[in-house]
Amino acid sequence: LGRLVGNALRDTLQAIDADVDFGVVNPGGLRADLSYAAHDGDITFEQLLSVLPFNNNLSIVSLTGRQVTEMLAEQWQRDADGNLPTRPYLELGLSDDVAYAYTETAETCTAAAAGNASVPCQKGSIINVTLRGEPIDPEAVYKIATFNFLAAGGDNFWVFQEASKVVDTGLLDWEGWVDYIRAASADGPIQPDYSRSSVRLEGLPDTLTSVDQVTLQVSKLNVMSLGAVGARQLDVSLGGVDLGRFPVVDGAATVSFTPPEEAAGWPVLAFSAQPNGTYVSFPVRFSAAPVTPVVPALVLSAETVAAGETLTLQVTGGTAGEAVEAWLGADGPLIAEGVLDAAGAADLAAVIPADTAPGDYDVEVTGADGLLLRAGLTVTAAPADADALPASGSSTPLPLLWAALAALAIGAGCGVGSHATRRAGAATRH
Repeated sequence: LGRLVGNALRDTLQAIDADVDFGVVNPGGLRADLSYAAHDGDITFEQLLSVLPFNNNLSIVSLTGRQVTEMLAEQWQRDADGNLPTRPYLELGLSDDVAYAYTETAETCTAAAAGNASVPCQKGSIINVTLRGEPIDPEAVYKIATFNFLAAGGDNFWVFQEASKVVDTGLLDWEGWVDYIRAASADGPIQPDYSRSSVRLEGLPDTLTSVDQVTLQVSKLNVMSLGAVGARQLDVSLGGVDLGRFPVVDGAATVSFTPPEEAAGWPVLAFSAQPNGTYVSFPVRFSAAPVTPVVPALVLSAETVAAGETLTLQVTGGTAGEAVEAWLGADGPLIAEGVLDAAGAADLAAVIPADTAPGDYDVEVTGADGLLLRAGLTVTAAPADADALPASGSSTPLPLLWAALAALAIGAGCGVGSHATRRAGAATRH
């Protein structure tokens, strides 16, 4: 019924101002139901007046999108002092072009009716509001058709008092109401609408990614009216991609899905309940699967090598196709060069010059695109030459040693000969 009256407010005042966007009805403004059984489907003038008996003037209120969101949040009531009033929640009636999703959190409130005692209460947070299927703009100004009671901030909807403009049209609520029902039923009976303007949504992350398993609790899918048709299944989609159909029990459903990889940017998350027609959709932030950034790195196949030996320099995290060079020390010789592969990596074979002095060095890898990597390396002396004299405590080169022995033989031939003879004799005796 609140939606039907909201439609009547919108359509009635659009005849005065075509820019009126939607209608809003305070719940206390509706004082009776429209019952089919009471008059076998006929709506009487008396019935219509019993629904809106207050003779309120109709007003057009200008609020920003941000204030519209605040208006919906004020359904979780607080009085002028921020305390919990006697009725902690008052649900607004909205015309059929407005829908929103919300979440609730538990708080502790001061209740004046309970002697200012602290009592548990709920706070509502609006996730998103759409008008004719599109998200409202927080900075845009929207024209709202409503009663002058609500336009003045009645029922603790304080944000109306911050409106940039309020126009009292002078029209009485029942006049527009009667005219709307007459026109709406001219071509056939008015059909009841069992869909809701809002759903409660818990568990929605700030950002969806294609690797996250998301589980949502979706509730408040049914209208709490006598004889209302309830939802039995809930279809969910993201960016037009079907995420599945989920059973609804007592107006609630548990929805689990992994966001599809083809979703991008701000895809629309949509909930469509059947058969009652509750439908809410809004854009959500989506990010591709998080990629762990690759940090450029240089790993040496050995920490210590001898001069003249080869080692492998493993480079990762660079730019694909980047030309790189490896140097032994900032001012040292070039020891390797190459080009990074498609993954920005390469294994470079580096040769340490044979004349490199033993010591500690920094191997530096530089790239044409700015890559600069360093790793420590210890260089030891080159291995001994295979033609060198076996270790004997003498460092005299072999040719010089033979020359000295020859000189001794010339100057002391007898001694040498006697020695040789003795060795020969010894060998004979043996």
